[in-house]
Order: sequence, then C-alpha cells, then structure tokens
Amino acid sequence: MQKIVQLLFAAMLFRAGAAAAADSPELVTAAFYDRFIHLSDKYYGRPSFERVADLVTQELLASLKAQDRYERHCVKLAPPDIKPHMIDQDPFLLAPDDIKQFLGTTSSRTGHTAKVVAHLSDGYVTWYDTLVLKQVKGRWQVADIVWGGGGALSKRLKSFMQHRCDT
Repeated sequence: MQKIVQLLFAAMLFRAGAAAAADSPELVTAAFYDRFIHLSDKYYGRPSFERVADLVTQELLASLKAQDRYERHCVKLAPPDIKPHMIDQDPFLLAPDDIKQFLGTTSSRTGHTAKVVAHLSDGYVTWYDTLVLKQVKGRWQVADIVWGGGGALSKRLKSFMQHRCDT
C-alpha cells in the first residue's frame, strides 16, 4: 500500500510541476526532496543548492551561495596534501548518506510559517527532518531545515563560515 501511495504522490508531483508545488508547504517539501532523489543530469557536478534554488527563500539561497564560495576559496588555499575546510556531504542532509525515498509528511501552520516533518529513507534507515517554510509573495519556500538527528542547516552554514581556512 505504501508503494502505491508513493507512486500516486510522484505522479501528482510530475503532473503538477514545481509551480503548483508553491500552493502548499507539503507539496513544496515533496518537490524539494524529489530533486535529491531524482537528480536531473543538468545538475551533476553542480552545487546542490542549484537544484532547489526556486524552492528556498532568498536568505537561505544567499547563505548557501556564500558557503559554496567560501568552500571553493578554502580549497584554493589548502596545501595539496591537506584536506581543505569543507562540508563533507550535501549541506541539506545531516549525514553523508543519500536520500532514496520520500515517505510522506506531517505538518503544522502558524500564519505565514509552516513546519513540515518529512519522513525519509536511504533504503535501509528511516529518519525525519523538519522543513521550516515561509510564505513569500504568496509562494511557500524553504527557510531552514531542522534535522531529526540534531542541528539545523542555517546553524551549519553559519558555523562553517566562522572557521578560518587561511591558517
């Protein structure tokens, strides 16, 4: 039954497209994770934020772009035999494992803010992350991710940028 629900949900996303996903925080969340599960060829080798740039707030996108620039700067400064300062995995995910399945959501709304708990799996382990969405000009956009294992995307980005890579 769960597979049927997943297939119906995927078909709905495919038919509705990203523009319609702006209509609800739950659909934005589903579209967000779908872009990590079904990576388009045009994003291979590109920063992960590019595949969801239209689904995140301008503030979060600016932080992600700054982190990417800083990481590339650190790579240039690091000696060839030293690992540069970097986030070792996709910044959107707490652990380095890939997401393979989007299992559904539960959500709550308060005014122009929504918290959507996304139930996720890598095929072996299941976990949940909470996406904080804000309604911006009538569209729901991801403002932050609070990981079920602790921490948050915004805090990870801020902490990363506080480390000096030129010493």
